[in-house]
Amino acid sequence: MRRRRVIIGLVGLALAGATAAVWPRGPSEDEMRNRRLALADRTVQVGMTMDEVERLLECPPDVWADGGTVERRSTRGHFGHTVTIRYENGRVAAVEGRTWRSKPDPSLWENLRSRLGL
Repeated sequence: MRRRRVIIGLVGLALAGATAAVWPRGPSEDEMRNRRLALADRTVQVGMTMDEVERLLECPPDVWADGGTVERRSTRGHFGHTVTIRYENGRVAAVEGRTWRSKPDPSLWENLRSRLGL
């Protein structure tokens, strides 16, 4: 009788652990940044100031080029977005967005292993 209770308890604990491992989680800060940058070419409007762009995207530019007229914001990893914003007289003149992928999406097994910290 005692052995049966222990087995049932361990099975229940294993099921709870497996459920917690695969339960959907909220987006991380990196995922939120990816979303903001993915939509940047649609949300950044011509005529916005640098401060307005910074508040909208909630991240500083990664690269400045040619005297501060072009800035780039990009995500790192195997999937991301690069947004290039050109300024004239301190205001947005053009916005270009590009999505790229250097590796395929991780498999279900790889996702589970990373969630479990293995």
